[in-house]
Amino acid sequence: MDTRAEVRTSLQIAVMGVVTNLGAADFKIDNANGPVCFLIKNDGAAQVGLQIKPMKGEAWIPTNFDPGWNPELVREIKLNATAGLDLKYGY
Repeated sequence: MDTRAEVRTSLQIAVMGVVTNLGAADFKIDNANGPVCFLIKNDGAAQVGLQIKPMKGEAWIPTNFDPGWNPELVREIKLNATAGLDLKYGY
């Protein structure tokens, strides 16, 4: 399936993992083809505010993520010193 921005996407999660090291570095996933866009699952009990880069563009955008899977397609999560976040990624 292609988005309106002509980017290939899938509605299913085939790969899932834990978002790590937000206290030390920005989080992103790269493969041989370049950056991988992903969804964020907030496994915490409260909304979390993060700065993200969307699929296209270089600007950081402050975005709130509710508990559960969120619909925003993300390319990168900005360094965040907040401890105790329980975030997963999926693509």
